[in-house]
Amino acid sequence: MCRGTTAAFPSSAFGEGGAMRKILTQQPKVSWLAVTVILLPWMCYEVHNQLSKSAMVFSLRKFTNDPALIGFITSLNFACGLLTGSIGSLVSDRIWTRYGRRRPFLVIGFLAAGVISLFLPHISFLWGFAASVLVYQLAFHLVHPFEPLTMEVIPPAQRGRAGAIRQWIQSGFFVFFFYVLIGQFDRTYALPGGFTFTGETLIYVINSLILIGAAALLWWCVEEVKPPGAEALRLGEVQIWSLLKGLFSRELLPLFGLGYVVMNLWVGLEQFEPLLVTDQWGYSKAEYGEIMSYGMLIALTVVPLGGWASDKFDRLVLLKIGLAVVLGLKAFFYIYAEYIAPNALPPFHMVILLGLIRGAVAKIMIVAAVPLLFDYVSTNRLGTLSCGLAIVFGLVNFVQANSMGLWISFSSGWLYGLPEGRYNYMAAYHYLFIMGLIGIGYLYLFAHWEKTGFVKRRPKTVPAAPVRSETESTEQVDAK
Repeated sequence: MCRGTTAAFPSSAFGEGGAMRKILTQQPKVSWLAVTVILLPWMCYEVHNQLSKSAMVFSLRKFTNDPALIGFITSLNFACGLLTGSIGSLVSDRIWTRYGRRRPFLVIGFLAAGVISLFLPHISFLWGFAASVLVYQLAFHLVHPFEPLTMEVIPPAQRGRAGAIRQWIQSGFFVFFFYVLIGQFDRTYALPGGFTFTGETLIYVINSLILIGAAALLWWCVEEVKPPGAEALRLGEVQIWSLLKGLFSRELLPLFGLGYVVMNLWVGLEQFEPLLVTDQWGYSKAEYGEIMSYGMLIALTVVPLGGWASDKFDRLVLLKIGLAVVLGLKAFFYIYAEYIAPNALPPFHMVILLGLIRGAVAKIMIVAAVPLLFDYVSTNRLGTLSCGLAIVFGLVNFVQANSMGLWISFSSGWLYGLPEGRYNYMAAYHYLFIMGLIGIGYLYLFAHWEKTGFVKRRPKTVPAAPVRSETESTEQVDAK
């Protein structure tokens, strides 16, 4: 169990008797143990994302094979990010409670989503499953203030290498999800007493346990220190519309466009990739899991290179290089799979090889470039920035999922001449190419703005903040 704080976490990771002290925000330097612990809940994001993109897709395939309908239901993940996610991040900049300003959202969101996840695999009709997915996603996206919380714990000078640690954590659980879990989806396990347990249920139960564990970690092992100049409204005093208007500031608007650019480093076929591999190419779910896992394993080995480069070189230059390389690799994969591979069916070893290359390059560039988004704002605006980015990511992903689904449904017959009920999921790459070209154009515009002083980066060092313990709460306002 974590103890109360009597000294800053950086100086010593453990208190008397080996109990770990609570992690504090607003410190000028933190230990790498503290960095690792505060980043552990990113495992929840990874498992949740892959659950939403693959396990939920396979669950939906029990009810329908329509790409447009599958795209719509799975896009609820992104729509909820626009609703609870963006508003939660924004409100967390303005309030202060005895438990901090970010932690209440995180604990409630992780805990509620964990409980709901237990029931999802037991729903046996389409719209009941869709409605339950909506409630689950609404609950999960309350945890959007988690990234601002991590940025308040980790000083700017350590964020590049912290990004590498985050990628290790997420990548490790990515491999666990695909190599261990997804291949078990169709299996049935016999339990004592004549009960059965499916691999599908196992995936949702593990997701639930990880979410509840994250809620416990943040509740007992993290404490927020009130920064100078922080607002301290009661929750009932927060005016959502006036806060939303604060998003349209000269400081933040350019960064939302930069968020769109950064998305190109990781965005792919998303929920249509499992259908491409299993339905179109004919590989099993276990083979699909192997394809995804091997690419991430090689990516894990190059993550430190991205963290080192992020702290060593100009992050904007790294983003330019990364975007060009990632877009080029997408174009090469599309041409090979559609026009070079025999019968447009890439051999298993080639799918793995190309996945290894794409995964490694993308991972290096994500680690190196993503911290750039937080280099332009103060800590008191991180929640507002996170809110805006949640809106951008959610809107782009929502449009992408539905546009891809509709385009796949339409183009499969009109462009590829396939009979009704058969689909060419590679058509979704057309959307990715357009998205990437727009991103390149905006990135060069942003670089021009920085050169002319329209946008300015903040220094990588931060002044020391006073350390407060939970007992020093006289200036804190309790949200009731």
